[in-house]
Amino acid sequence: MKKLSLYTLLSMLCMFMASCDEDFEDWADPQSWPQEEAVSVPGFTASATGSTINLKDVTSDSVQIFSINNSANADIANVRVAVKPADVAEAAPVMFESDVNGKIVTAELAKLVEDTYGKRPVERTFVGDVYANAMVGGQAMLINAGQINIVAVPEAPVIEKNYYLCGDICGWDTNASIKFEHSDKDVYEDPVFTLVFDVTKADSYWKILIEDENGVPGWAGQIGVAENGDPSFTGKLIQKVGDAPDPGAGRIEKPGKYLMTLNMMDYTYEIKPMVAEFYYLVGALQGWNANPDGMTCMFYPNSATEMSYTTKWEGDGNFKFWTAADFGNWDKAMGSAQDMSRETTGTIVSSGAGAIAVPEQDMFYTIKVNTASMTYEWVKCEEQNPVAYNKIGLIGGFNNWGADAELKQAAPHNWYGEISLTEDTELKFRANGEWNDDWGIADGEDSSNAAFQGKYKGGNIKIAAGDYKVFFNDITAQMIFLKK
Repeated sequence: MKKLSLYTLLSMLCMFMASCDEDFEDWADPQSWPQEEAVSVPGFTASATGSTINLKDVTSDSVQIFSINNSANADIANVRVAVKPADVAEAAPVMFESDVNGKIVTAELAKLVEDTYGKRPVERTFVGDVYANAMVGGQAMLINAGQINIVAVPEAPVIEKNYYLCGDICGWDTNASIKFEHSDKDVYEDPVFTLVFDVTKADSYWKILIEDENGVPGWAGQIGVAENGDPSFTGKLIQKVGDAPDPGAGRIEKPGKYLMTLNMMDYTYEIKPMVAEFYYLVGALQGWNANPDGMTCMFYPNSATEMSYTTKWEGDGNFKFWTAADFGNWDKAMGSAQDMSRETTGTIVSSGAGAIAVPEQDMFYTIKVNTASMTYEWVKCEEQNPVAYNKIGLIGGFNNWGADAELKQAAPHNWYGEISLTEDTELKFRANGEWNDDWGIADGEDSSNAAFQGKYKGGNIKIAAGDYKVFFNDITAQMIFLKK
């Protein structure tokens, strides 16, 4: 679709007239088509249809936007209409070809409306100047048939500003329903809503609520699924309309932590289990390496819903993060709702995410992420000059407490490596191949969990046989032995 000025249009029309050799042979003579302005002809006028065009209801390839009164009995061809938004005087018109009945291609009108205003389903008004090539009284001319108004509504579902999850997770109490997260973009630019939530009992049922006129979630317009009790992790959403029966409730069969994603442009949902999920950071700290060998910086879980990472945030000090399953897929990267905001707190989004950035570059900070509330917080470290170690390694029964299995420093004070244990063993972390500085397990911690808290000069760590990815922070003594 090209935007043409009227002068460009007239120039093109002249070329058309000079080459036409079909029904209008008289136009072949260039002398009969000087570059005059379009003229008005009594008895040849265009009139708008007068009705709003709701594009979701248009099923044909073409749609009528005007009709022509041709009481002048002109022989017409090459009808076109130059359309532009009514509220933007300086906008260049977009030229649509039309038939003699005032019909244009539906898809082209839909594209103009969406390109100009987006997909929000409200009335949009355009003005169009109708032109036609005609033979009147044996004379060829370009006729301006007048200006029409075109009122169209984009084809898009109604997308609410907010959605809420209700069901067994909140005792079916609408006041306790949980609000989905969304970016700061218009909902028709970003129709994706996300929520991380905990399911505490088997066979938990759910529905989605919208707000009433008072901004309170309620059952009017409730959203569910076609079949009550459907346990599917993906599917179509159905909204109650008027007196129609209530939609069914979805069902989650097992307790755990889940991420639900709604795409309200196509009314679909996806639920992903997040039980025992670990998250990898990708950013300035590891060179934005989104390849498998870049999986070296992992968040340390502090609880079922909170994780953290402590380091000196060098360079831009920014990052995004993924689950292992999504690693490398930028469309599923999680990050800030506001790209490169250096505020101390912010909102996490999983669609169209921006980078999370440290408040002060080249300083030691802990980033805390809450996967239930989908929020983050930066906490500046009191100690800005922690002891730096040249090497960190593992030593234990697996190597007869001999030479260390050295780890690599993935980010300042964060170490990564892989180790194969052929049998159950006890081990420790130590620095520089000596016992001056070593770390073991903290009192009361269980090393049968993948992640646990360590302690400077702590006890021996008991690890079962297997192949592991190992992560260790020498400031916080947080440890992860993730079985491969």
